[in-house]
Amino acid sequence: MKLPCYLVRDLLPLYKDGVCDPQTAADLKEHLAGCESCRAALAALAAEPAARAVEAEKQRADAVALRLLRRRLVVRWIAIALAAAVLTLALLLGYRGWVGGQIRDIPADAIEEVVLREDGSLHAWLEGGLAYTTMSGVRAEVGGREAVFFTVGVSVWDSQVRALENLRNGLLKDRWYGASDLTILQGARDIEEVYFYPISRSEELDTLLRENNQSLSAAPDYASLLWTDDAT
Repeated sequence: MKLPCYLVRDLLPLYKDGVCDPQTAADLKEHLAGCESCRAALAALAAEPAARAVEAEKQRADAVALRLLRRRLVVRWIAIALAAAVLTLALLLGYRGWVGGQIRDIPADAIEEVVLREDGSLHAWLEGGLAYTTMSGVRAEVGGREAVFFTVGVSVWDSQVRALENLRNGLLKDRWYGASDLTILQGARDIEEVYFYPISRSEELDTLLRENNQSLSAAPDYASLLWTDDAT
């Protein structure tokens, strides 16, 4: 039986899978022997699973490659982020160490009051809102009177931190820092005068006192007289 091409092509999937009726399969085989276009159609049909398998394998390989690429990118970005964090921390610590060692003068007018308490301790009040990092004092004799020279300094870092805190508290209408109570000297009942000097002149004052055996005829011009014992 001679089969038309359109019918053969409809039956080719069944023929390829070997599920045709034997007589139909024989007719198809006979047709295919003499029809090049139908043979080509059968060959294409037979090649489809292999092509699909190849395409599926390619897609799988592409997916694996994409996952690996994403993983590498994530690892790279994490490494970059960690490196940036470490560098930032190192810079901050370096800046903190540098500015922490830079000590600024606090002006004499920032000292609000000097008080000799009943327990014999000498105290000063530092203006509210100001920070201080270091304080020192030294006894000396000035014009025959017992005196103490003291100074207060603030690091650049502490000054900046306190400024930010004051700004925050002022904007939030929370509170301002109160004045700081500075203990200048214990056992100061014999002190008759208190001088304040800039911390930047500490070395100069130390040299002056050492060269004069802690006894000066007059206080240096950079020292401000803040308190005297009026009873003496």
